[in-house]
Amino acid sequence: MPPNGRPCTKAQADVRPRAALWAFIFFIHMSLIYSLYCRTSSLREDKQTLGNPAQERVLLEEAAKKNLKIGRKFIEKQSAYTTGRPEFNEMLDQIEKGKSNAIFTYHLTRLARNSFDGGRIIYMIDQGLIKEIRTPEKIYTDNSDDKFLMQIHFAMAKKSSDDTSQFVTRDVESKLLKGEYPGMVPIGYLNIDKDGNITKAQKDKDKYLILLNLGRPLKREEIDPVDGQIVRRFFEEAVKGGRALPALRKMSFALGLRSRKAGKILSRKAVWNLLTNPYYYGAIEYNGKIYTENIQHEPLISKELFDRVQDVLHGRARGRYRKHAYAYGGCIIRCGGCGGPVTAERQKGVVYYHCTGNSGACDETAWTREDLLDQQFLPIITNFSIPQNFLKFAFKKVRILYSQETQVSEASSRKLRKEYDTHKQRLDALLQLKLSSKNIDGNLLSDDEYLAQKAVIKKEMQDLEELLHSRNSEDLIWIDDCERFFDFTQSIAKKF
Repeated sequence: MPPNGRPCTKAQADVRPRAALWAFIFFIHMSLIYSLYCRTSSLREDKQTLGNPAQERVLLEEAAKKNLKIGRKFIEKQSAYTTGRPEFNEMLDQIEKGKSNAIFTYHLTRLARNSFDGGRIIYMIDQGLIKEIRTPEKIYTDNSDDKFLMQIHFAMAKKSSDDTSQFVTRDVESKLLKGEYPGMVPIGYLNIDKDGNITKAQKDKDKYLILLNLGRPLKREEIDPVDGQIVRRFFEEAVKGGRALPALRKMSFALGLRSRKAGKILSRKAVWNLLTNPYYYGAIEYNGKIYTENIQHEPLISKELFDRVQDVLHGRARGRYRKHAYAYGGCIIRCGGCGGPVTAERQKGVVYYHCTGNSGACDETAWTREDLLDQQFLPIITNFSIPQNFLKFAFKKVRILYSQETQVSEASSRKLRKEYDTHKQRLDALLQLKLSSKNIDGNLLSDDEYLAQKAVIKKEMQDLEELLHSRNSEDLIWIDDCERFFDFTQSIAKKF
């Protein structure tokens, strides 16, 4: 009986408990602070899942409809197949600190695909740290049925990931046994799809037209007609030695090598990985194992050149880079006293030769002028001549080398000019945006932002101009020097 002493009707008796229940539910609902969690992965498990921006949009629209209180957003792109997701762990740490007590996500599979993370979530529900997990389709709370369903979802997600992992492993092993690279090939090569086209990530119309001129069906892995020649040249320069990794990095940029994703200068790690990748001599390294059988792609360099580059990189060889060029340098003469190598030095414009003493104590301590050595070599050179047949053979080889050198230089220059044109288009687009009628108040691009972006683009264009100028002025007419040298050898004694 109510306090006023009047008996209540049956309808009133039914309404009051229900009103109290709804009030309690409303209180619980208003006390929930949700952590919004979105996740996508590059693995096959998420091929049919919305991207993070789409997930976030759906969740925020749902939160607005249901008047949900969102505390903080946690968004990441990482597989949930293994533990160690930074944003996910941060979200659970925040919940343990009491900064939120519920999770709002697109689907339970976004939260966990491994047994540890799934078990941790359910344990936190048991401890009362997580009051509710909500998706657009269902709400999961601390009751046996909901937790049982969550365990089923997590188990099914893990089973799906395990199956995917097995399929990927089998696919990779199958490719390796067939001699194919299981992924995007290194710089200097192109992936060709089953229809005979360059894959989208590497698509280039000019390169494709060059490949068509080969007059044969394209392999699944083809040498890049532009970057391939540049990579080969890069190996040939690296084997000379005398350059540390930073210098090699600058050289790769000058030749025209760029990162595929950002189009920027290669990092030190990328340069090191390029020069130590056995793929270039016709092998495939995967998970620490090198495969050499049934290799489908054509090598860019020889195994001998690759090994010599490794010796230079690991300090086992000094390379063949020389700072000075002397007539009798390079150890072509030996000391008459101890048989050790002879070195040269320039003193007051005069070149002198003397024993290095590397073979031990030597009695020959005097230095010999270069003109005196000339007189000693003259009797030998007088009887020296190069057969005409050999000269024809040598000059033919020189022309082939010159042709290859010219192709590399032209390919590198074309790539640099194309990059320069792209920067010019970016600069024009930036100016159009600045002068646009929609940017009168500078709401799209302020003066400071315009000047800052313009300075960056202009600096990159200036660097490219310098590279193009140096390449255009580069002395590639060394074949003329070879012709003059061969002519010189025919009358060397007279001209000596």
